[in-house]
Amino acid sequence: MLLEHFLGGATNDAHRWRIVDAFLLPEVVGVEFEPEHPVGPYLYSSDDGCSLDGRWDSTFYAVVRLSERKRMDWRTGVVGAWGYDLKQQRIVPLSTKRVVCPKAEPEE
Repeated sequence: MLLEHFLGGATNDAHRWRIVDAFLLPEVVGVEFEPEHPVGPYLYSSDDGCSLDGRWDSTFYAVVRLSERKRMDWRTGVVGAWGYDLKQQRIVPLSTKRVVCPKAEPEE
């Protein structure tokens, strides 16, 4: 997981970025459901429909173990979560009690 700061465009129209923080996420099976690994853990994000404090407008990542439930929270599968503190330019751990993720349905 990286936090980058945009430095602007270069003379050849390429954008320049500087990495300001990095965090090695725990090992996961993947980001999409795999039948041979029904429990996971999987890497979910706000792009996958996960909410933080009931809102969907934050960028963060969560490690989720799947269950029979339609959604996972801190009691039923969210085992870790991380977001960005842009003011301090840091990746920060988030309380799993703040995160809820829907169960991704396997693609047919």
